[in-house]
Amino acid sequence: MTRHAQWTVRLGFAVLVVTATVLGLLISEIALRLLRPGENLLTTATLGIYAPDPELGWVNKRDFTGSRDWAGREVLIRTDAEGRRVPTGHVPTSRAAQIAFAGDSYVFGNEVNAEETFVYLFGEASQTRTINLGVGGYSLSQECLAFGSSRDTCQDRT
Repeated sequence: MTRHAQWTVRLGFAVLVVTATVLGLLISEIALRLLRPGENLLTTATLGIYAPDPELGWVNKRDFTGSRDWAGREVLIRTDAEGRRVPTGHVPTSRAAQIAFAGDSYVFGNEVNAEETFVYLFGEASQTRTINLGVGGYSLSQECLAFGSSRDTCQDRT
């Protein structure tokens, strides 16, 4: 077998593994939403971390600090002056590169402390300043609008 053929087989296998993983996660997400509809949204809504917003519906409260018992575990939730999730006592370091992560409660990390979110862990591992723009319950159109895009650009196609 030639070297090119070996790499083609390896690449095909890697694509298969990634596709199977994504498909498995998607099926799990759908199953969880069907089996326990609204549970996470209800819990998220009772956190008391949201402020009304005329365009987005709601946003994270600015300069918020609070804690929540989540499945027997105390979780501290803190936001900065912009409403972004930040770890307690963490001062952003001045790193040349920055990456912003937008999304819903999975990005925000409702069930874990800020130091345990994938946004924070990615920043630590890559030595990159990360910004957590997650807001629980947001749709793609809300995330798009939060970046300052127009409503026409952000039509929700989900």
